[in-house]
Amino acid sequence: SYPITFTAHNGVGTDATQNFTLTVNQVVTPALAFMRSAGASTRSGAFTVAIAPTSGDFLAVVVMQIEGGATPSVMTDNKASVYTKDCDLTYNQGFGAGRRMTVYHLLNAPSGITTVNITTTVPTRAIVAEYSGMPTSGAVLDVCGTVNNQTTKVTSWTSPATTTTANDVVLGIAETGYTGTAGYAAGTGWTGRQRQTNASDGDDSYLEDKVGVAAGSYTATGT
Repeated sequence: SYPITFTAHNGVGTDATQNFTLTVNQVVTPALAFMRSAGASTRSGAFTVAIAPTSGDFLAVVVMQIEGGATPSVMTDNKASVYTKDCDLTYNQGFGAGRRMTVYHLLNAPSGITTVNITTTVPTRAIVAEYSGMPTSGAVLDVCGTVNNQTTKVTSWTSPATTTTANDVVLGIAETGYTGTAGYAAGTGWTGRQRQTNASDGDDSYLEDKVGVAAGSYTATGT
């Protein structure tokens, strides 16, 4: 805020003075910076992903299950934080339509987190991604995209489009159905973050993101 004074001269020796306050509002674009990611897997039951986020950061948790997986019954951490469920999608990976991907997030992570705890009943893998510069309160998730099912072997793919707004962080998940050595590469403008192998059948999941995207319609592609 800046004090300013306007003076009006009427040319006959009497002036009128009025004081104002000028307030300049700065529009701040989030300076998002990826910090770290971690992955883990289990053949069944509870397991943990070890990660030590900085206090105040944003955590995204992506859980991938084989056929028959139910929505994880427990999603917490060693600090008993409450995670928000964003997406809960089932899809067909060539073995039936029962595979499941569930996405959670935690705003404003408390200090002292060392493990994110996940409870499932079927072979599962999970990726936890940490971002700095995200909001620490309010609504974050705008849209949960759909799944592009590919039931035959392919060497390239394109996701369905989803609508973004300026300064979003967009997460993309790719999962192989047949191999853990797919040689995955993030699409143009995307950054590959984490690979997590399924301990049960050897296929892989991958996390990629676009940070600070422009408003519009976006797709992910990979090879």
